[in-house]
Amino acid sequence: LYVWDVQHWERLDEVTGHSRSIQSVAFGPEGKLLASASTDKTARVWDVEHRKQVGQLPLTLPLDTAKYKGDARRIQIALKWLEEGSEKSAEIKAIAFSPCGTVIAGGLWREIRLWDATTYETRMAIFQPVGCQKPFALTFSPCGRYLVSGAWWQGTDKVSIRLWEVTSGENIATFWGHPTDVQSLAFSPDGALLASGSYDGTILLWDMKSYF
Repeated sequence: LYVWDVQHWERLDEVTGHSRSIQSVAFGPEGKLLASASTDKTARVWDVEHRKQVGQLPLTLPLDTAKYKGDARRIQIALKWLEEGSEKSAEIKAIAFSPCGTVIAGGLWREIRLWDATTYETRMAIFQPVGCQKPFALTFSPCGRYLVSGAWWQGTDKVSIRLWEVTSGENIATFWGHPTDVQSLAFSPDGALLASGSYDGTILLWDMKSYF
């Protein structure tokens, strides 16, 4: 990971730790912490100023099953894996910091994972329904109460964009528009609009005023 001085476009330093390609990075709101997700099946948190790793986010299934939310069928499969003693780490493709800096979200294969940004412990695992199991685009609402995920295509006519309540893990609303991978999501500063960019070459704007 390279650290740059953006005023002079000079590379200041680099931080190392991942052993394979880095899929996603996200700064904390104060710019002091950086989270990264890699194909080496790790997610790490870095102190940018001192160029060192300060934490690693767990990608194995949480032992506390009260933290499991979302699709009932996927939860049952996860519980079976837990019974069998599975400790394999999930693939992670996306990572995002909440605006208040208290939560980190990750887009994993079959789930969205929420971690405490201070202790790095798992807060919640939100399992995704069939056809929407690649939530690889993520963004928090400006207020921090909601998380939006965009899925990659898995044989459906349209691909879902889902609005989640962070505290409960509830799917508040689902939007269907893009026919293939949703690759990028961003809110307007006031939260009134959500923009979604897709592999189909389009950017769609969504009116979010009724949800805030």
